[in-house]
Amino acid sequence: MVVKVPSMFRQPKIHLSITLLICALFLTFSVSAKHADELELTEEEQAWLAAHPKIRIAVDPSSPPFEEITEAGKYQGISADLVALIESQLGMHFEVVTARDWAHVLELIKNNEADLVPAIAPSETREEFLSFTRPYLSLPGVILSAQQFDNLQDLEGHKVAVVAGGIWDERISQYDDKVSIIRVEDTRTALELTALGGVDAMVSNLATITYLIGQQGITNLNIVAHVPNKLDLSLGIRKDWAPFLSILNKALDNIPEEKIDAIKGRWIDIRHPGLHISPLFWYLSFGGMAILILILAGVIAWNRSLKHRVDQRSKELEWAQAKLAHAEKMESIGALALGVAHEVKNPLAILQMGLDFLSGDTKKDETEKSIIKDMGEALHRADSIVQNLQIFSRQKDLAMQKDDINRVLLDSIERYKPELMEHDIRLISKLDQDLPKLSMDFELLLQAFGHLIHNAIMAMKDGGTLKITSSRTRLESGEVDENLSSTLRPGDDVIRIKIADTGPGIDQPLLQKVFDPFYTTRAQGEGTGLGLSLTQNIVKLHNGLIKLYNRDSGGLAVVVFFKIYEGESHD
Repeated sequence: MVVKVPSMFRQPKIHLSITLLICALFLTFSVSAKHADELELTEEEQAWLAAHPKIRIAVDPSSPPFEEITEAGKYQGISADLVALIESQLGMHFEVVTARDWAHVLELIKNNEADLVPAIAPSETREEFLSFTRPYLSLPGVILSAQQFDNLQDLEGHKVAVVAGGIWDERISQYDDKVSIIRVEDTRTALELTALGGVDAMVSNLATITYLIGQQGITNLNIVAHVPNKLDLSLGIRKDWAPFLSILNKALDNIPEEKIDAIKGRWIDIRHPGLHISPLFWYLSFGGMAILILILAGVIAWNRSLKHRVDQRSKELEWAQAKLAHAEKMESIGALALGVAHEVKNPLAILQMGLDFLSGDTKKDETEKSIIKDMGEALHRADSIVQNLQIFSRQKDLAMQKDDINRVLLDSIERYKPELMEHDIRLISKLDQDLPKLSMDFELLLQAFGHLIHNAIMAMKDGGTLKITSSRTRLESGEVDENLSSTLRPGDDVIRIKIADTGPGIDQPLLQKVFDPFYTTRAQGEGTGLGLSLTQNIVKLHNGLIKLYNRDSGGLAVVVFFKIYEGESHD
């Protein structure tokens, strides 16, 4: 039987094919759109997310363009944008844990104080405590220098800066016997040292180098060579969270490639990296500068300006070299201090047990008891020195909690009240009761301010006045040397603590030495020379700054600054 189709319903075959093609394309688009909008998780993965509502990410505060914390406290960069997309995919919000630097990021994840590192390159060493997603960004590694190096082997005998604990630190450690590796806290510091001649070269990735050079306007450095290994960035997850690894890989796979490209384009502009390498570019630049100098050679104003800039650069270079030398010295002293502390502690314990045994004999005469007492005091002093050495070498985890800095000062004063009365020292304390709470290790700060009060007492053995004040203020220009602090700048909101005595002060030439380990102005046996060094280290661990100066009215003043970060309050 043949059924005739009315002419109004009959379509040419080509029209039918187009219709079927459109339907197929529509179905394909629908499937693709569904894949892009919906993340398909298993019941086990959904249950895992529900059981882990709080996921903490460890953030390096100074690693642009990948991630950084702005002065306003905003988390931004490539990783921040990627994390926002993942949050949208998973319908959750990550908690940002701000580290001090990259080394602290690794410490947080190792101690399970954070769960996720959003921008990290996989390595064999890191696989011991982290699992990694597939890479979401790959960039070449480069050597940056004012000199000419064709490869890593050419760096033999030279100083090379890398970020401590970073992937380039791990990768060039194999050359440690041939290259002097200078480890710094962040890439910006490495760049400044290289530009000022404190080191011969630095190794980093092309994106960070391009970003920072453009931001700081550095013109005397070239990207002279590429290194063999690329920087492959992944998300790093704590080792015991295997289900989360699968979830994150699904989230990454579900993000459209154009969104990843948009993030890259927003933060990275390396379309013309050859500009830094091209000899023609530098020949033309130097030629233009030479002509400009010849034209302006007779202008007095330019000469004066040039002289000022040269003087300023020389000061910066001197500071960079001094900082580098100090860092190397402190690293060596720290290692020595830790070794001494380790070797001395066990013999001290044996001596203490022997002394405890001798003290138990009640038949000893007064002379013997006096000798045993003196031995006990000497052992106690030696044990205190060992503990100070351990703190000096930073082999102690910080127990950070919000607390009142005035409570630290009051407890420190209370401990030394008997000595204040013994030496007839008048105490004046003016503490601002409206200070915000700070994140601190209470016991370490108690020890630091105890050292300062004790030093003031020792300077006024025949009596005097000790004045301790705390206040909230804004840093004025010139109040702190910006070269000495990476966190404090003029205009910052800070807590200012001042401890002033009426003692003899310190000779001006010696003021630069008092923070050196084992340096002391006291008589032999009265001090170890570690007090101020320990205090400075403890203040630095709290992102603070300490300075001291002789007062015009006589005596010494010690001032400590702690930055007040946005969100710190009286809660």
